[in-house]
Amino acid sequence: MNSRNHRLKLDRKDVEILRTLQENARIPLKELASKVGLSIPAVRARIDRLMDLGVIKRFTVIVDPSRIAERVRALILCRVPADRLGNLPEELGKLESVTEVHTLAGSYNLALKVEFREIGEVTRFVHERLSGAVDVEVLIVSNTYKEEYGATLYPDEAIRMRCDFCHALIVERPVIREIGGGRYYFSSEECADAFERKLRGEEIEIPWWEKQTGERSRAGKRRKGR
Repeated sequence: MNSRNHRLKLDRKDVEILRTLQENARIPLKELASKVGLSIPAVRARIDRLMDLGVIKRFTVIVDPSRIAERVRALILCRVPADRLGNLPEELGKLESVTEVHTLAGSYNLALKVEFREIGEVTRFVHERLSGAVDVEVLIVSNTYKEEYGATLYPDEAIRMRCDFCHALIVERPVIREIGGGRYYFSSEECADAFERKLRGEEIEIPWWEKQTGERSRAGKRRKGR
């Protein structure tokens, strides 16, 4: 049986709710329910579920950067050697001036979107933060004609989730458990049981896939040390 048929998916009503909230997150719940043809409790339950699943990250305010004077925006394309890439994307993502971080397949393997008050700050950023890159191309944004946030959504799309215990990608319907007031998602009953035992302080056996990951990591370090 094809496991893709058992994945958690967005149905048509989920997509209608998400598209409407992406256009206007301040829409009253009553108006949203009327628009998508569901009751208020049903809409509220779907929104809560989408937030629990991480599909909705947060409700926020989008500031139009073109309305802010003295602002320089740039796209930076980098080619960073694999042995230097490491945690660089995560570290760059913590910087206030970096608004987007992407790893790529192609001539460049890292792309950034940054905002500064003056052009000189872009140059300093490249020299200080991207010194490990062997090739850097900086593209200064002159005009923006379209800038959409969020995702393009279609009905019947699968929701990507990772197990809260082993962190493997969940390819079928997750095992859901309420533990200590929180809701957790697992790839199997075994992972759920192990997670609960771990919370109770019991010793648990490390899954074979995590053992293999650790062994590969240690082998890589030994090769680098030679």
